Amino acid sequence: VKLSLAGLTFETLTEADTRSWTEVPFGGGAREAALRTPLPWDPEQPVVLPGTDIRIQGAIDRLDLRTVAQAVRVTDYKTGQRPKAPDKINIGGGAELQRVLYSLACRQLLPDITRVAARLIYLRPPVKAYALENGQQLGDLVANWVRQARIVLENGVIYPGVAVMPERFGKIALPASASYVDRKSSAIREAAGRDLAAFWGSK
Repeated sequence: VKLSLAGLTFETLTEADTRSWTEVPFGGGAREAALRTPLPWDPEQPVVLPGTDIRIQGAIDRLDLRTVAQAVRVTDYKTGQRPKAPDKINIGGGAELQRVLYSLACRQLLPDITRVAARLIYLRPPVKAYALENGQQLGDLVANWVRQARIVLENGVIYPGVAVMPERFGKIALPASASYVDRKSSAIREAAGRDLAAFWGSK
């Protein structure tokens, strides 16, 4: 309850033409309860990664829409611990994609909007917001990442994903020795390919 209150009272909106929503579904699969409230778009309309036929879907934690200014702001709330240097994290090697995907959904579903701002807010004190810079460029980067991963997978190569590399990579090899883990790490990166493996280190 305290964290929810922190999110709702973090700031006060003063623009008269601003409307706000929470848990805004996009890309299909919306729950029936969400459809009872007028939404800023058709929640069943597809959202596609650029240059692919891969559809994404989800729900945006919070969306603020200014119709007069043709601007939208999306927020991803975080209830966990704040990481080190959160202001330097954009996609976190693929572990932090909400802001990028939320922005992508807004650009496709609200084509008349000229400005899209995306941020994440850590709700544990001190509450603070972190804006995403270059959201459209990062969206293209992620789409390219997915295209690369798809090619590798369609060629029959399966490998551990970003959730186990690099910080938690040892989990898939324990109780093996550290040298064995290192050797397998190189093999996995080689199998994935240089282009794809490079994304795993993206900030």
